[in-house]
Amino acid sequence: MAVNISISEKNLKAMIALLTERSAKLNVQITDLLNEKEEVDLLLKELLPSSYSTSNKVQQLDDNYTASSGWSITELLNIIDRTKGQLAAKNAEELKPTINGFNKDWTWEAKIRFILKEKGEAMSTADVVKRLMEIEPYLTDRSSLISSISATFSIKSKPGGPFILAGKNHRNEAIYEMRQFALDIDDDDDNDEDYEEA
Repeated sequence: MAVNISISEKNLKAMIALLTERSAKLNVQITDLLNEKEEVDLLLKELLPSSYSTSNKVQQLDDNYTASSGWSITELLNIIDRTKGQLAAKNAEELKPTINGFNKDWTWEAKIRFILKEKGEAMSTADVVKRLMEIEPYLTDRSSLISSISATFSIKSKPGGPFILAGKNHRNEAIYEMRQFALDIDDDDDNDEDYEEA
């Protein structure tokens, strides 16, 4: 079954230009990758003379390094692994929210509910984001947070949702508050079910 698609000459020219540009970019990327592969092959050739197997060459490098530094490559790799583990533990500690009862793994909706409950009054998207960045200081992309919180308010303030548009603040920003039934939702058991007001 043949399908006929009608494309205007203007759109056809635009598509051809776009595809030509994309093709040229891909050719540049292919050339770059081939050049990089050639460099890697040369390095491998230098590191692995034909008379040595890979394991023999690694052992020879390890022996040479141990003789000059007093540390074997294996020992250094073990130290690096331990250090990475310590850094991961430190990072996990730093990624803890700054307030008890808050869970960084909650959905945006649950985080907003927590902040609105904490504040006890309607808040704008900007105010929620500001407080969220205080609680989770590792969240640094403010514009992304504004988009996420704004979208959550927009979607979850429809009839039956946990939020309601309460008006405007002194900066003429929309402010939201929680519907009464949402005040009783336990954030620890949070899920993204649709809500029905009782």
